[in-house]
Amino acid sequence: MSLTGVEVPVKTLDKIDPNTILMVISDDQGVARVVKVDPQSAPKGEAILRVSPGQDQPQSGCYIRDNGGWIWVDPCPY
Repeated sequence: MSLTGVEVPVKTLDKIDPNTILMVISDDQGVARVVKVDPQSAPKGEAILRVSPGQDQPQSGCYIRDNGGWIWVDPCPY
């Protein structure tokens, strides 16, 4: 799967609008960039991000696109 988005200012992290997924990416110098994911680029009804349980993270689940927004499903059906 390939998602698309647009770069937004880091200060966008101060106030995130509903139904928004932001990706924070840092380069080899530690410079952070923030990308706002275009929900239309994610396949509808498929998991776009899965969270696996771990030693310090008992929660698991995934985000799925639903009519232009994102819903959290736990457990993840995919």
